Amino acid sequence: MRNATRELGRSYDDSSTDEGANDVEMRSASPILLGFVKEAGINDLLAALPPRKDADALVSCCLDSGEPSLIHIHVPTFKAEYKEFWEDPSTASLAWLALLFGIFSCGVFIQHSLIPGTAETVLPKIFDFYRTKCATALTTSNYTIPGRYKVEAAVMYLGIEYLQSDGLKTGISILIGLVSRVAIMMGYHRDPDIFPELSVFEREMRRRTWLVLVVSDHIIASQTGLLPVTQKGHGNATCPRNLLDDDLGPSVTILPPARPNTEATNIAFMLAMEKMLSIASEVTDAASESILTLEKTMELSHRLEATWNQIPTQWNMKSLNEVTGDDDATIQRLSIGTTYERARCILHRQHLVTQRGDRDINLFRRVCVDSAKRILQYQSELFQRVFSLPKYRFQVWFGMSRSISDSMTAAMVICFEVINQSKLDIDEGCSTRRELLDLLKTSLATWKSSSRPSPETAKAANIVAMMLHLMESDHRSDAHDFQVPTTSNVPVFEPVSSHPFYNVRNNFSTPDMFDWALWDREIQHLNDIIQGH
Repeated sequence: MRNATRELGRSYDDSSTDEGANDVEMRSASPILLGFVKEAGINDLLAALPPRKDADALVSCCLDSGEPSLIHIHVPTFKAEYKEFWEDPSTASLAWLALLFGIFSCGVFIQHSLIPGTAETVLPKIFDFYRTKCATALTTSNYTIPGRYKVEAAVMYLGIEYLQSDGLKTGISILIGLVSRVAIMMGYHRDPDIFPELSVFEREMRRRTWLVLVVSDHIIASQTGLLPVTQKGHGNATCPRNLLDDDLGPSVTILPPARPNTEATNIAFMLAMEKMLSIASEVTDAASESILTLEKTMELSHRLEATWNQIPTQWNMKSLNEVTGDDDATIQRLSIGTTYERARCILHRQHLVTQRGDRDINLFRRVCVDSAKRILQYQSELFQRVFSLPKYRFQVWFGMSRSISDSMTAAMVICFEVINQSKLDIDEGCSTRRELLDLLKTSLATWKSSSRPSPETAKAANIVAMMLHLMESDHRSDAHDFQVPTTSNVPVFEPVSSHPFYNVRNNFSTPDMFDWALWDREIQHLNDIIQGH
Protein backbone atom coordinates (compact mmCIF):
# COMPACT_ATOMS: atom_id res chain seq x y z
CA MET A 1 0.00 0.00 0.00
CA ARG A 2 2.85 2.40 0.67
CA ASN A 3 3.72 2.36 -3.02
CA ALA A 4 0.11 2.56 -4.14
CA THR A 5 0.20 6.17 -5.23
CA ARG A 6 3.31 5.68 -7.33
CA GLU A 7 1.95 2.52 -8.95
CA LEU A 8 -1.37 4.13 -9.70
CA GLY A 9 0.40 7.04 -11.32
CA ARG A 10 2.17 4.62 -13.66
CA SER A 11 -1.16 3.41 -14.98
CA TYR A 12 -1.93 6.80 -16.45
CA ASP A 13 -0.97 8.08 -19.85
CA ASP A 14 2.82 8.25 -20.01
CA SER A 15 2.62 11.41 -22.08
CA SER A 16 1.58 13.42 -19.02
CA THR A 17 4.38 15.42 -17.45
CA ASP A 18 5.14 16.66 -13.99
CA GLU A 19 5.59 20.12 -15.45
CA GLY A 20 1.97 20.15 -16.61
CA ALA A 21 0.77 19.07 -13.18
CA ASN A 22 2.92 21.72 -11.54
CA ASP A 23 1.41 24.38 -13.80
CA VAL A 24 -2.07 23.42 -12.62
CA GLU A 25 -0.97 23.48 -8.99
CA MET A 26 0.69 26.87 -9.36
CA ARG A 27 -2.43 28.40 -10.89
CA SER A 28 -4.63 27.13 -8.07
CA ALA A 29 -2.23 27.83 -5.19
CA SER A 30 -2.84 30.69 -2.79
CA PRO A 31 -0.85 33.82 -3.76
CA ILE A 32 -0.41 34.64 -0.07
CA LEU A 33 1.06 31.22 0.75
CA LEU A 34 3.44 31.30 -2.21
CA GLY A 35 4.53 34.86 -1.55
CA PHE A 36 3.47 36.06 -4.99
CA VAL A 37 1.62 39.08 -3.63
CA LYS A 38 3.16 42.48 -4.17
CA GLU A 39 1.99 45.35 -2.03
CA ALA A 40 -0.08 47.97 -3.83
CA GLY A 41 -1.18 51.47 -3.04
CA ILE A 42 -4.76 52.49 -2.48
CA ASN A 43 -4.94 54.12 -5.92
CA ASP A 44 -3.81 50.93 -7.65
CA LEU A 45 -6.50 48.94 -5.87
CA LEU A 46 -9.20 51.50 -6.63
CA ALA A 47 -8.21 51.40 -10.30
CA ALA A 48 -9.00 47.66 -10.28
CA LEU A 49 -12.63 48.22 -9.28
CA PRO A 50 -15.28 47.23 -11.83
CA PRO A 51 -17.85 49.76 -13.06
CA ARG A 52 -20.43 50.61 -10.41
CA LYS A 53 -23.19 48.67 -12.17
CA ASP A 54 -21.11 45.49 -12.32
CA ALA A 55 -19.92 45.97 -8.74
CA ASP A 56 -23.50 46.31 -7.49
CA ALA A 57 -24.49 43.10 -9.26
CA LEU A 58 -21.59 41.12 -7.79
CA VAL A 59 -22.19 42.40 -4.26
CA SER A 60 -25.88 41.50 -4.46
CA CYS A 61 -25.13 38.10 -5.97
CA CYS A 62 -22.83 37.22 -3.09
CA LEU A 63 -24.53 38.80 -0.09
CA ASP A 64 -28.10 37.96 -1.11
CA SER A 65 -27.27 34.30 -1.71
CA GLY A 66 -28.21 33.27 1.82
CA GLU A 67 -25.02 31.21 2.10
CA PRO A 68 -24.55 30.21 5.78
CA SER A 69 -20.77 30.61 5.60
CA LEU A 70 -21.22 34.35 5.08
CA ILE A 71 -22.72 35.01 8.52
CA HIS A 72 -19.53 36.85 9.49
CA ILE A 73 -20.72 39.68 7.22
CA HIS A 74 -23.68 41.70 8.51
CA VAL A 75 -25.33 42.36 5.18
CA PRO A 76 -27.30 45.55 6.00
CA THR A 77 -24.23 47.14 7.61
CA PHE A 78 -21.90 46.21 4.77
CA LYS A 79 -24.34 47.47 2.15
CA ALA A 80 -24.57 50.80 3.98
CA GLU A 81 -20.77 51.02 4.10
CA TYR A 82 -20.63 50.05 0.44
CA LYS A 83 -22.98 52.88 -0.49
CA GLU A 84 -20.86 55.38 1.45
CA PHE A 85 -17.72 53.98 -0.16
CA TRP A 86 -18.75 55.11 -3.62
CA GLU A 87 -19.17 58.67 -2.39
CA ASP A 88 -15.44 58.85 -1.62
CA PRO A 89 -13.57 55.60 -2.42
CA SER A 90 -10.22 56.99 -1.31
CA THR A 91 -11.31 56.91 2.35
CA ALA A 92 -11.71 53.12 2.40
CA SER A 93 -9.29 51.07 4.46
CA LEU A 94 -7.15 48.42 2.81
CA ALA A 95 -8.75 45.66 4.89
CA TRP A 96 -12.25 46.78 3.86
CA LEU A 97 -11.14 46.78 0.21
CA ALA A 98 -9.82 43.25 0.68
CA LEU A 99 -13.24 42.21 1.94
CA LEU A 100 -14.89 43.93 -1.03
CA PHE A 101 -12.66 42.21 -3.59
CA GLY A 102 -13.36 38.89 -1.86
CA ILE A 103 -17.08 39.55 -2.23
CA PHE A 104 -16.55 40.39 -5.91
CA SER A 105 -14.74 37.09 -6.43
CA CYS A 106 -17.45 35.17 -4.61
CA GLY A 107 -20.09 36.90 -6.73
CA VAL A 108 -18.29 35.87 -9.93
CA PHE A 109 -18.15 32.27 -8.71
CA ILE A 110 -21.87 32.19 -7.92
CA GLN A 111 -22.79 33.83 -11.24
CA HIS A 112 -20.66 31.24 -13.02
CA SER A 113 -22.35 28.37 -11.18
CA LEU A 114 -25.81 29.67 -12.07
CA ILE A 115 -25.20 29.21 -15.79
CA PRO A 116 -26.27 25.66 -16.79
CA GLY A 117 -23.47 23.55 -18.20
CA THR A 118 -20.61 25.76 -17.03
CA ALA A 119 -19.80 24.13 -13.70
CA GLU A 120 -17.20 21.90 -15.34
CA THR A 121 -15.46 24.75 -17.16
CA VAL A 122 -12.54 26.81 -15.94
CA LEU A 123 -13.52 29.75 -13.77
CA PRO A 124 -13.50 33.12 -15.56
CA LYS A 125 -10.22 35.02 -15.43
CA ILE A 126 -11.99 37.85 -13.63
CA PHE A 127 -12.45 35.47 -10.67
CA ASP A 128 -8.68 35.10 -10.31
CA PHE A 129 -8.24 38.84 -10.86
CA TYR A 130 -10.46 39.76 -7.91
CA ARG A 131 -9.05 36.87 -5.86
CA THR A 132 -5.54 38.25 -6.36
CA LYS A 133 -6.66 41.80 -5.54
CA CYS A 134 -8.21 40.50 -2.32
CA ALA A 135 -4.86 38.92 -1.40
CA THR A 136 -3.00 42.09 -2.40
CA ALA A 137 -5.18 44.39 -0.30
CA LEU A 138 -5.01 41.99 2.65
CA THR A 139 -1.21 41.77 2.46
CA THR A 140 -0.78 45.52 2.03
CA SER A 141 -2.94 46.10 5.10
CA ASN A 142 -0.40 44.03 7.11
CA TYR A 143 -2.86 41.55 8.54
CA THR A 144 -0.36 40.57 11.24
CA ILE A 145 -1.19 43.83 13.04
CA PRO A 146 -4.63 43.98 14.70
CA GLY A 147 -7.15 46.08 12.86
CA ARG A 148 -10.78 46.36 11.84
CA TYR A 149 -12.06 44.10 9.02
CA LYS A 150 -8.77 42.17 8.78
CA VAL A 151 -10.03 38.87 10.18
CA GLU A 152 -13.30 39.15 8.27
CA ALA A 153 -11.41 39.82 5.03
CA ALA A 154 -9.05 36.92 5.74
CA VAL A 155 -12.01 34.58 6.31
CA MET A 156 -13.50 35.75 3.02
CA TYR A 157 -10.20 35.12 1.24
CA LEU A 158 -10.04 31.65 2.78
CA GLY A 159 -13.46 30.88 1.34
CA ILE A 160 -12.43 32.09 -2.11
CA GLU A 161 -9.35 29.88 -2.08
CA TYR A 162 -11.48 26.92 -1.02
CA LEU A 163 -13.92 27.51 -3.86
CA GLN A 164 -11.28 27.28 -6.56
CA SER A 165 -9.33 24.33 -5.13
CA ASP A 166 -10.02 21.00 -6.84
CA GLY A 167 -7.44 18.61 -5.40
CA LEU A 168 -6.07 17.99 -1.95
CA LYS A 169 -6.97 20.73 0.51
CA THR A 170 -3.52 20.73 2.12
CA GLY A 171 -2.81 24.30 1.02
CA ILE A 172 -6.23 25.35 2.30
CA SER A 173 -5.45 23.68 5.63
CA ILE A 174 -2.21 25.66 5.89
CA LEU A 175 -4.09 28.83 4.98
CA ILE A 176 -6.78 28.29 7.61
CA GLY A 177 -4.00 27.79 10.14
CA LEU A 178 -2.71 31.23 9.20
CA VAL A 179 -6.15 32.85 9.30
CA SER A 180 -7.05 31.17 12.60
CA ARG A 181 -3.85 32.37 14.25
CA VAL A 182 -4.48 35.90 13.04
CA ALA A 183 -7.94 35.66 14.62
CA ILE A 184 -6.48 34.25 17.84
CA MET A 185 -3.89 37.03 17.93
CA MET A 186 -6.77 39.52 17.77
CA GLY A 187 -8.68 37.74 20.54
CA TYR A 188 -11.53 36.24 18.51
CA HIS A 189 -11.21 33.00 20.48
CA ARG A 190 -11.97 34.83 23.73
CA ASP A 191 -15.31 35.89 25.14
CA PRO A 192 -15.70 39.33 23.50
CA ASP A 193 -17.43 40.72 26.59
CA ILE A 194 -13.97 41.14 28.14
CA PHE A 195 -13.29 43.91 25.60
CA PRO A 196 -15.30 46.91 26.87
CA GLU A 197 -14.09 49.09 24.00
CA LEU A 198 -16.11 46.96 21.56
CA SER A 199 -19.77 47.70 20.95
CA VAL A 200 -22.46 45.09 21.56
CA PHE A 201 -22.81 44.68 17.81
CA GLU A 202 -19.06 44.23 17.25
CA ARG A 203 -18.89 41.60 19.98
CA GLU A 204 -21.67 39.58 18.41
CA MET A 205 -20.08 39.77 14.95
CA ARG A 206 -16.80 38.49 16.41
CA ARG A 207 -18.70 35.48 17.79
CA ARG A 208 -20.12 34.83 14.32
CA THR A 209 -16.72 35.12 12.69
CA TRP A 210 -15.15 32.70 15.15
CA LEU A 211 -18.00 30.23 14.56
CA VAL A 212 -17.36 30.33 10.80
CA LEU A 213 -13.66 29.70 11.39
CA VAL A 214 -14.27 26.75 13.72
CA VAL A 215 -16.74 25.10 11.34
CA SER A 216 -14.46 25.71 8.34
CA ASP A 217 -11.44 24.39 10.23
CA HIS A 218 -13.14 21.12 11.14
CA ILE A 219 -14.51 20.59 7.63
CA ILE A 220 -11.11 21.12 6.04
CA ALA A 221 -9.44 18.93 8.67
CA SER A 222 -11.82 16.08 7.82
CA GLN A 223 -10.88 16.38 4.15
CA THR A 224 -7.13 16.57 4.64
CA GLY A 225 -6.63 14.24 7.58
CA LEU A 226 -4.76 17.04 9.37
CA LEU A 227 -5.56 18.26 12.86
CA PRO A 228 -7.82 21.30 13.22
CA VAL A 229 -6.20 24.46 14.55
CA THR A 230 -9.18 25.65 16.61
CA GLN A 231 -9.10 22.92 19.23
CA LYS A 232 -11.55 22.85 22.13
CA GLY A 233 -10.24 24.45 25.28
CA HIS A 234 -8.03 26.96 23.47
CA GLY A 235 -10.45 29.77 24.19
CA ASN A 236 -13.70 30.69 25.87
CA ALA A 237 -15.59 32.34 23.03
CA THR A 238 -19.32 32.05 23.49
CA CYS A 239 -21.68 31.10 20.69
CA PRO A 240 -23.53 33.80 18.78
CA ARG A 241 -27.25 34.11 19.34
CA ASN A 242 -29.70 32.75 16.83
CA LEU A 243 -30.56 36.10 15.28
CA LEU A 244 -31.31 37.38 11.80
CA ASP A 245 -29.38 40.32 10.42
CA ASP A 246 -32.54 42.41 10.79
CA ASP A 247 -32.57 41.68 14.53
CA LEU A 248 -29.44 43.70 15.29
CA GLY A 249 -27.25 46.49 13.98
CA PRO A 250 -24.41 48.85 14.98
CA SER A 251 -26.75 50.97 17.10
CA VAL A 252 -28.00 48.23 19.45
CA THR A 253 -26.98 48.54 23.09
CA ILE A 254 -28.56 45.27 24.27
CA LEU A 255 -28.74 42.08 22.25
CA PRO A 256 -32.31 40.93 21.62
CA PRO A 257 -33.35 37.48 22.87
CA ALA A 258 -32.28 34.62 20.63
CA ARG A 259 -34.79 33.08 18.30
CA PRO A 260 -35.65 29.42 19.03
CA ASN A 261 -33.12 26.94 17.64
CA THR A 262 -36.02 25.27 15.90
CA GLU A 263 -36.19 28.33 13.62
CA ALA A 264 -34.08 27.42 10.60
CA THR A 265 -31.72 30.38 10.36
CA ASN A 266 -28.16 30.34 9.07
CA ILE A 267 -26.88 30.92 12.60
CA ALA A 268 -28.84 27.95 13.95
CA PHE A 269 -27.51 25.77 11.13
CA MET A 270 -23.89 26.76 11.79
CA LEU A 271 -24.36 26.12 15.51
CA ALA A 272 -25.76 22.66 14.76
CA MET A 273 -22.89 21.96 12.36
CA GLU A 274 -20.36 23.01 15.00
CA LYS A 275 -21.85 20.53 17.47
CA MET A 276 -21.75 17.65 15.01
CA LEU A 277 -18.28 18.52 13.72
CA SER A 278 -16.91 18.79 17.25
CA ILE A 279 -17.93 15.28 18.26
CA ALA A 280 -16.98 13.99 14.79
CA SER A 281 -13.49 15.42 15.30
CA GLU A 282 -13.20 13.59 18.62
CA VAL A 283 -14.25 10.39 16.90
CA THR A 284 -11.62 10.86 14.19
CA ASP A 285 -8.90 11.53 16.77
CA ALA A 286 -9.82 8.45 18.78
CA ALA A 287 -10.09 6.24 15.69
CA SER A 288 -6.61 7.29 14.60
CA GLU A 289 -5.09 5.70 17.71
CA SER A 290 -3.49 2.30 17.32
CA ILE A 291 -6.01 0.67 19.66
CA LEU A 292 -9.58 1.85 20.16
CA THR A 293 -11.05 -0.23 22.96
CA LEU A 294 -14.59 -1.51 22.91
CA GLU A 295 -15.37 0.61 25.99
CA LYS A 296 -14.09 3.78 24.31
CA THR A 297 -16.02 2.92 21.16
CA MET A 298 -19.23 2.55 23.15
CA GLU A 299 -18.62 5.82 25.00
CA LEU A 300 -18.07 7.76 21.78
CA SER A 301 -21.01 6.03 20.16
CA HIS A 302 -23.32 7.11 23.00
CA ARG A 303 -22.01 10.70 22.85
CA LEU A 304 -22.38 10.79 19.08
CA GLU A 305 -25.98 9.60 19.31
CA ALA A 306 -26.71 12.08 22.10
CA THR A 307 -25.36 14.96 20.01
CA TRP A 308 -27.39 13.82 17.01
CA ASN A 309 -30.55 13.71 19.10
CA GLN A 310 -29.89 17.31 20.22
CA ILE A 311 -29.85 18.59 16.64
CA PRO A 312 -33.03 20.60 15.92
CA THR A 313 -35.72 18.57 14.21
CA GLN A 314 -35.54 20.55 10.95
CA TRP A 315 -32.06 19.09 10.32
CA ASN A 316 -32.29 15.76 12.13
CA MET A 317 -33.12 13.21 9.44
CA LYS A 318 -34.48 9.86 10.53
CA SER A 319 -34.87 8.57 6.96
CA LEU A 320 -34.06 9.59 3.40
CA ASN A 321 -37.70 10.53 2.87
CA GLU A 322 -37.16 13.53 5.14
CA VAL A 323 -34.60 15.07 2.78
CA THR A 324 -36.70 15.08 -0.36
CA GLY A 325 -38.48 18.31 0.50
CA ASP A 326 -38.11 21.51 -1.49
CA ASP A 327 -37.36 23.90 1.35
CA ASP A 328 -34.22 25.99 1.83
CA ALA A 329 -32.93 23.66 4.55
CA THR A 330 -32.53 20.72 2.15
CA ILE A 331 -28.78 21.05 1.57
CA GLN A 332 -28.23 21.92 5.22
CA ARG A 333 -30.13 18.79 6.25
CA LEU A 334 -27.99 16.67 3.94
CA SER A 335 -24.81 18.28 5.22
CA ILE A 336 -25.52 17.66 8.91
CA GLY A 337 -26.83 14.17 8.22
CA THR A 338 -23.73 13.26 6.24
CA THR A 339 -21.48 14.58 9.02
CA TYR A 340 -23.23 12.29 11.49
CA GLU A 341 -23.13 9.23 9.24
CA ARG A 342 -19.47 9.78 8.32
CA ALA A 343 -18.54 9.93 12.01
CA ARG A 344 -20.30 6.61 12.56
CA CYS A 345 -18.38 5.12 9.63
CA ILE A 346 -15.04 6.25 11.01
CA LEU A 347 -15.84 5.14 14.56
CA HIS A 348 -16.90 1.62 13.61
CA ARG A 349 -14.92 0.85 10.45
CA GLN A 350 -12.20 -0.88 12.48
CA HIS A 351 -14.70 -3.69 13.01
CA LEU A 352 -14.82 -4.42 9.30
CA VAL A 353 -11.45 -6.16 9.70
CA THR A 354 -11.89 -7.82 13.09
CA GLN A 355 -13.03 -11.36 13.77
CA ARG A 356 -16.77 -11.79 13.40
CA GLY A 357 -18.94 -13.51 15.95
CA ASP A 358 -19.04 -11.08 18.88
CA ARG A 359 -22.48 -9.51 19.16
CA ASP A 360 -21.28 -5.96 19.84
CA ILE A 361 -18.71 -6.07 17.04
CA ASN A 362 -21.28 -7.38 14.57
CA LEU A 363 -23.60 -4.55 15.62
CA PHE A 364 -20.89 -1.93 15.12
CA ARG A 365 -20.02 -3.40 11.72
CA ARG A 366 -23.66 -3.17 10.61
CA VAL A 367 -23.84 0.42 11.85
CA CYS A 368 -20.74 1.27 9.82
CA VAL A 369 -22.06 -0.29 6.62
CA ASP A 370 -25.55 1.16 7.07
CA SER A 371 -24.10 4.64 7.56
CA ALA A 372 -21.98 4.27 4.44
CA LYS A 373 -25.06 3.24 2.48
CA ARG A 374 -26.93 6.31 3.70
CA ILE A 375 -24.08 8.62 2.70
CA LEU A 376 -24.15 7.27 -0.85
CA GLN A 377 -27.93 7.63 -0.89
CA TYR A 378 -27.55 11.25 0.23
CA GLN A 379 -24.94 11.72 -2.51
CA SER A 380 -27.40 10.53 -5.13
CA GLU A 381 -30.10 12.82 -3.77
CA LEU A 382 -27.75 15.79 -3.66
CA PHE A 383 -26.23 15.45 -7.12
CA GLN A 384 -29.16 14.00 -9.04
CA ARG A 385 -31.97 16.14 -7.69
CA VAL A 386 -30.95 18.99 -5.42
CA PHE A 387 -28.11 20.47 -7.47
CA SER A 388 -30.25 20.22 -10.61
CA LEU A 389 -32.70 22.77 -9.19
CA PRO A 390 -31.83 26.38 -10.12
CA LYS A 391 -32.66 27.62 -6.61
CA TYR A 392 -29.83 25.54 -5.14
CA ARG A 393 -27.09 26.22 -7.68
CA PHE A 394 -25.68 29.14 -5.73
CA GLN A 395 -25.28 27.15 -2.50
CA VAL A 396 -21.75 26.14 -3.37
CA TRP A 397 -19.46 27.21 -0.53
CA PHE A 398 -18.69 23.85 1.06
CA GLY A 399 -21.33 21.54 -0.37
CA MET A 400 -19.78 20.12 -3.53
CA SER A 401 -16.21 19.38 -2.51
CA ARG A 402 -17.07 18.16 0.97
CA SER A 403 -19.85 15.82 -0.19
CA ILE A 404 -17.39 14.22 -2.61
CA SER A 405 -14.88 13.64 0.18
CA ASP A 406 -17.54 12.10 2.42
CA SER A 407 -18.79 9.87 -0.40
CA MET A 408 -15.28 8.53 -0.95
CA THR A 409 -15.15 7.52 2.72
CA ALA A 410 -18.48 5.73 2.33
CA ALA A 411 -17.46 4.01 -0.90
CA MET A 412 -14.29 2.80 0.81
CA VAL A 413 -16.37 1.17 3.57
CA ILE A 414 -18.72 -0.48 1.07
CA CYS A 415 -15.78 -1.74 -0.97
CA PHE A 416 -14.10 -3.19 2.09
CA GLU A 417 -17.26 -4.93 3.28
CA VAL A 418 -17.72 -6.58 -0.12
CA ILE A 419 -14.08 -7.75 -0.08
CA ASN A 420 -14.46 -8.93 3.52
CA GLN A 421 -17.58 -10.98 2.83
CA SER A 422 -16.04 -12.45 -0.31
CA LYS A 423 -12.78 -13.48 1.36
CA LEU A 424 -14.58 -14.99 4.34
CA ASP A 425 -16.98 -16.74 1.96
CA ILE A 426 -20.07 -15.76 3.91
CA ASP A 427 -22.83 -17.50 1.95
CA GLU A 428 -25.65 -15.70 3.71
CA GLY A 429 -24.06 -12.41 2.68
CA CYS A 430 -24.30 -12.98 -1.09
CA SER A 431 -27.48 -10.94 -1.48
CA THR A 432 -25.88 -8.22 0.61
CA ARG A 433 -22.81 -8.20 -1.62
CA ARG A 434 -25.01 -7.82 -4.66
CA GLU A 435 -26.84 -4.95 -2.98
CA LEU A 436 -23.59 -3.22 -2.05
CA LEU A 437 -22.15 -3.62 -5.55
CA ASP A 438 -25.35 -2.18 -6.99
CA LEU A 439 -25.03 0.76 -4.62
CA LEU A 440 -21.47 1.42 -5.83
CA LYS A 441 -22.65 1.26 -9.43
CA THR A 442 -25.44 3.69 -8.62
CA SER A 443 -22.86 5.97 -7.02
CA LEU A 444 -20.74 5.77 -10.16
CA ALA A 445 -23.73 6.58 -12.36
CA THR A 446 -24.46 9.57 -10.14
CA TRP A 447 -20.96 10.96 -10.60
CA LYS A 448 -21.05 10.36 -14.35
CA SER A 449 -24.44 11.99 -14.89
CA SER A 450 -24.14 14.79 -12.36
CA SER A 451 -26.12 17.86 -13.33
CA ARG A 452 -23.08 19.86 -12.19
CA PRO A 453 -20.06 18.00 -13.55
CA SER A 454 -16.65 19.19 -12.45
CA PRO A 455 -13.07 17.89 -12.22
CA GLU A 456 -13.87 16.66 -8.71
CA THR A 457 -16.93 14.63 -9.79
CA ALA A 458 -14.83 13.11 -12.56
CA LYS A 459 -12.18 12.14 -10.02
CA ALA A 460 -14.82 10.53 -7.83
CA ALA A 461 -16.15 8.57 -10.82
CA ASN A 462 -12.69 7.24 -11.58
CA ILE A 463 -12.07 6.15 -7.98
CA VAL A 464 -15.40 4.28 -7.76
CA ALA A 465 -14.71 2.80 -11.21
CA MET A 466 -11.41 1.45 -9.94
CA MET A 467 -13.12 -0.12 -6.93
CA LEU A 468 -15.61 -1.91 -9.14
CA HIS A 469 -12.94 -3.08 -11.58
CA LEU A 470 -10.91 -4.65 -8.82
CA MET A 471 -13.90 -6.53 -7.44
CA GLU A 472 -15.11 -7.55 -10.88
CA SER A 473 -13.21 -10.83 -11.03
CA ASP A 474 -14.87 -12.03 -7.81
CA HIS A 475 -18.30 -10.76 -8.76
CA ARG A 476 -18.33 -10.94 -12.54
CA SER A 477 -22.00 -11.79 -12.61
CA ASP A 478 -22.75 -8.62 -10.68
CA ALA A 479 -20.50 -6.33 -12.65
CA HIS A 480 -20.50 -7.77 -16.19
CA ASP A 481 -22.21 -4.69 -17.56
CA PHE A 482 -19.79 -2.26 -15.93
CA GLN A 483 -17.74 0.10 -18.08
CA VAL A 484 -15.08 2.55 -17.03
CA PRO A 485 -16.34 6.13 -17.35
CA THR A 486 -14.71 8.29 -19.98
CA THR A 487 -14.36 12.00 -19.44
CA SER A 488 -12.57 14.69 -21.33
CA ASN A 489 -10.63 15.98 -18.36
CA VAL A 490 -9.72 12.81 -16.45
CA PRO A 491 -7.91 9.93 -18.19
CA VAL A 492 -9.22 6.40 -18.01
CA PHE A 493 -7.03 3.97 -16.11
CA GLU A 494 -6.84 0.21 -15.95
CA PRO A 495 -6.39 -1.64 -12.65
CA VAL A 496 -2.88 -2.69 -11.78
CA SER A 497 -1.94 -5.48 -9.41
CA SER A 498 -0.08 -3.32 -6.92
CA HIS A 499 -2.38 -0.49 -5.90
CA PRO A 500 -4.19 -0.46 -2.54
CA PHE A 501 -7.55 -1.91 -3.54
CA TYR A 502 -5.90 -4.87 -5.23
CA ASN A 503 -3.62 -5.50 -2.27
CA VAL A 504 -6.47 -5.42 0.23
CA ARG A 505 -8.55 -7.79 -1.87
CA ASN A 506 -5.78 -10.32 -2.41
CA ASN A 507 -3.82 -10.09 0.86
CA PHE A 508 -6.48 -10.47 3.49
CA SER A 509 -4.72 -13.02 5.67
CA THR A 510 -3.92 -10.48 8.42
CA PRO A 511 -6.92 -8.12 8.53
CA ASP A 512 -6.13 -6.89 12.04
CA MET A 513 -2.93 -5.33 10.68
CA PHE A 514 -4.86 -3.11 8.29
CA ASP A 515 -3.82 0.55 8.63
CA TRP A 516 -6.86 2.81 8.21
CA ALA A 517 -4.81 6.00 8.58
CA LEU A 518 -2.56 4.93 5.72
CA TRP A 519 -5.63 4.01 3.68
CA ASP A 520 -7.07 7.50 4.18
CA ARG A 521 -3.85 9.10 3.02
CA GLU A 522 -3.76 6.82 -0.04
CA ILE A 523 -7.24 7.96 -1.00
CA GLN A 524 -6.26 11.61 -0.54
CA HIS A 525 -3.09 11.16 -2.61
CA LEU A 526 -5.16 9.34 -5.20
CA ASN A 527 -7.24 12.48 -5.62
CA ASP A 528 -4.08 14.52 -6.02
CA ILE A 529 -2.68 12.25 -8.73
CA ILE A 530 -5.90 12.41 -10.72
CA GLN A 531 -5.89 16.19 -10.45
CA GLY A 532 -2.29 16.38 -11.64
CA HIS A 533 -3.10 14.44 -14.78
